[in-house]
Amino acid sequence: MNAKRLTTNAVLIALYVVLSFVSLNFGFLKLSFALLPVFLSALCFGAVDAVAVGAVASFIQQMLTYGFTATTVLWMLPPIVLGALVGLYARSKQFDMTIRQHAFIIAIGCLTVTTINTGVMLIDGWVYGYPVAFTFSVVSLRYVSSIAMAVIYTIVVPRVVTLIRRSGLIERR
Repeated sequence: MNAKRLTTNAVLIALYVVLSFVSLNFGFLKLSFALLPVFLSALCFGAVDAVAVGAVASFIQQMLTYGFTATTVLWMLPPIVLGALVGLYARSKQFDMTIRQHAFIIAIGCLTVTTINTGVMLIDGWVYGYPVAFTFSVVSLRYVSSIAMAVIYTIVVPRVVTLIRRSGLIERR
């Protein structure tokens, strides 16, 4: 890994942490852009970089928000799985994807993150004894939010990946 790539990953980690504290809330519908850096890392560099970005960034975010808890590692799983899933798909396409392929993997990624987050919320509720019935009462809204974010990411991510490629941060394969 060269210095440019390592620096880019560090910037993506910092961006994730900052974006994790910024969201648009519409009642039970929450739109967050925290996963943008994981998508970018996965689509530009592949699964290894994206998993590292997701793991380190989510760990820092968890430490800043909650400190180390019994479920910290579980809360780190969604961005880690997202990075692996999207990064492996991008590599299988030699990082040259159509807008439909971007839309497909972004939608799958968003829905996967929502599913894992819902499961982690359930486990977190059991561990800490708060009511988990509420988690399931808002599941449909969580998936609506996930689909909305997939649409937004599909509009934004391919354009940003193109900008990153033009900047020279990604060496030609």
